[in-house]
Amino acid sequence: MTLDHVLHTVQQRAIQLWVQHGELRFRAPKGAMTPDLRAEIQRWKRELIAFLEPRLLLSRPEARYEPFPLTDMQLAYLFGRTGAWAYGKVAPYYYTEIDAYNLDPKRLERAIRRLVAHHDMLRAFVTLDGQQCVAERVPPYELPVLDLRGRSAAEVEEQLRIRRERLSHQVLDPHRPPLFTFCLTRLTDQQYRLHFGLDLLFCDAYSALLLCQQLRELYERPETELPEAGFLFRDWVEHLERQKEQERYRKAYAYWMERLEHLPAGLDLPLRPVEGPARFQRQRQELAVSRWQLLKRLAAQQGLTPSGLLLAAFAEVLMAGMKRRHFLLTLTLFNRPSIYAGIERLIGDFTSTLLIEVDGQGATFLERARLLQRRLWRDLEHAAVPGTVVLRELGKLRGETMIVPIVFSSGIYDQGGVSGDASQLLTAFGKTVYSISQTPQVALDHQVFERDGMLCFNWDTVEAAFPPGLLDRLFSRYCRLLTLLAEDERSWQQSEFPFLQEEVLWTPACKQQPEPRHNAEPPVNELEKTLHAIFCAVLQREEIGVQQNFFEIGANSLLLVQAQGQICRQLGREISVLILFEYPTIRSLAAFLSQDQVIDEAAHTGQHRAARRRQALQYTRKRG
Repeated sequence: MTLDHVLHTVQQRAIQLWVQHGELRFRAPKGAMTPDLRAEIQRWKRELIAFLEPRLLLSRPEARYEPFPLTDMQLAYLFGRTGAWAYGKVAPYYYTEIDAYNLDPKRLERAIRRLVAHHDMLRAFVTLDGQQCVAERVPPYELPVLDLRGRSAAEVEEQLRIRRERLSHQVLDPHRPPLFTFCLTRLTDQQYRLHFGLDLLFCDAYSALLLCQQLRELYERPETELPEAGFLFRDWVEHLERQKEQERYRKAYAYWMERLEHLPAGLDLPLRPVEGPARFQRQRQELAVSRWQLLKRLAAQQGLTPSGLLLAAFAEVLMAGMKRRHFLLTLTLFNRPSIYAGIERLIGDFTSTLLIEVDGQGATFLERARLLQRRLWRDLEHAAVPGTVVLRELGKLRGETMIVPIVFSSGIYDQGGVSGDASQLLTAFGKTVYSISQTPQVALDHQVFERDGMLCFNWDTVEAAFPPGLLDRLFSRYCRLLTLLAEDERSWQQSEFPFLQEEVLWTPACKQQPEPRHNAEPPVNELEKTLHAIFCAVLQREEIGVQQNFFEIGANSLLLVQAQGQICRQLGREISVLILFEYPTIRSLAAFLSQDQVIDEAAHTGQHRAARRRQALQYTRKRG
C-alpha cells in the first residue's frame, strides 16, 4: 500500500488516527483494524505522524456566526440553481415520501425544532456577498398538515400528485433558512403521508442519514441529548483553506495540471433540449444478497474494490458500441476523514468530486477493470484538488464551459454507525412510497449502496434529455452485466459482451455543436464599460469579451465576491452575488442591471428591496 492508500482505507473503515505526545494513536470499530492494515500503519508510522501533525483542526467557537467561504462544491451547486445550465434551475435536492401510521404531528414538530437548534448548518444561508453564514436563531419550524380525511379516493390521489409535483423539484431560496421542508398529509385517522425535501447545499448524503436517524431518536425519546462534534463546519472549511498552502495540495495541483492537456471531454451524449425546468426520474434495482456477496468476493480476488468493480461495469455499458471510448466521468467523494474525531457528528456539505478518465484500454473486461481501479487509486492520492477545480482549469484551457454530466456516486461505506440506502431515509417512520434526487449540471447520476447485505442502485436522470427508450436499454444492459459477472466467473475474461454490442445507441456525431463564441466583442455603453473595468481588474486580465463566461476565464466564488462588492460600491446598488451566477457575462449582467425596476436579488424574485433587506437582517446576527 502507498501512504495515500492507507489513509483512504482508514477513512473507508471509519478508523480514527491521531497524534498524541508525538505518538500515533487509533480508535477502530470491531474488525476494522485487520493484521494486514495494522502492519501497513506500522510501516508508514513516521509518515503518518508527519501527515497528521500539521492537520490539527483548529476550533474557533467565537466565530460561530461570522460569514465564511463557500466550498468549491457549494459554488458549483449555486451555479446550477441559478438557471445557467441548459436545463434551467436545478438545486442539489433530495425528496422522499413515507406512509406512516399513528404519527403525532406535534411531537414530530418538536423533534424537528430540536434538530434545527442543535445543528448549525440547518440554520445556514447564503449571504448577499456570496458567503455562507449561520443564523443564531430562526423562527420555530411549523409543520404544515393537509387534512384529506373524508375526501374521495380520486380527490386524495390528485391532491397527493399536486403536492409531489410541487415539492419534489422545488428550488429553495438559499438566502432564507432552513433549506428543508417537512409537511404531512393526513389520509385517515391513523395514516399520514410524510413529505421530506432536503436541499443539499449545506448537507451531504451522510448528513441526511444522520439527520433522519436523530429525528427518529428525538421523536421517540424527547429527552435525548444529541452529541456535540467538538468543532464547527466553518472550522472544517477554514481548515480546507489552510490545506491549500500545504505540500500535499501543491503536489495534487501539479499532478492534475500535468494531465490537463491530455484529459478527454465528458461522454458524448445525444442530449436534447428540454423545455422548462429539468424533471428527474428514477430507475431502481437490487442485486440479491447471495449474488452481491459472491460478486464482492470475486472482485476482491482480482484486486478490485466493490465500488471499483461497479464503476468498471458502468463504464463498460456506457462505452459499448461507441466509436469513441475515451471520456470522463465524475465521481462523488464523501470527504469526511475519520482521523478527525467527531466529524461523523456534524451536518454539513463535505462532498467533493473526482474526475476519472475512461479509455477502454485492455483486452478483457478484467484488464479494463484493473486498469480503471489502478487509475482510481492513483487519482485518489491527488484528490486534495477537487474535480470542480480541475474541470474549471480544463475549461479555461479549452475556452469553453466543460461539463461532465454522468456521475457515479458510491455509498458503500460505514461511518460512525450511520450508513445505508439514502432512498430509505425515513423508513423508521413508515414505508417509503416515493423518492428522487436531483443534481445541477448532471444528466445521469448512478448511485450504489448496500442494504441488509444486498446491493441497491439507482439511476436518477433527466429523462426528457435523452432519446425515448435509451435509458431503459442502458439500464437493462447494466443489470444484465452485473448478473452475468456474479453468475459466471469466466465472463470476466471476455473481450466484449455481445448483448452490449447489439445496437449502437449513440455516436459522437449526435453531439450538438456549441454556438459561435464572441470572445473579443468590446463593451458598447457606459454600464458595460464600468463592468468591463471591474472584471478586468478582479480577474487580472487585460481584456474580456462582453459575452465571455466569467467561469471560463478563471472566476471563482471569492473573485465574484470581490466583483460584487465593487459593483455595489460603484453603481450604488444592492445585488446578490447569485445574480453574477445567473448572468455570467458582462453583456447579460449589464442588461439585467439596466432594468429600472430591478436593482437587487429581492426585486429579481418579485419582492421589494426593503423586504429583502429585512429578511437579510432577520437571519444575520445582531451586532453592537
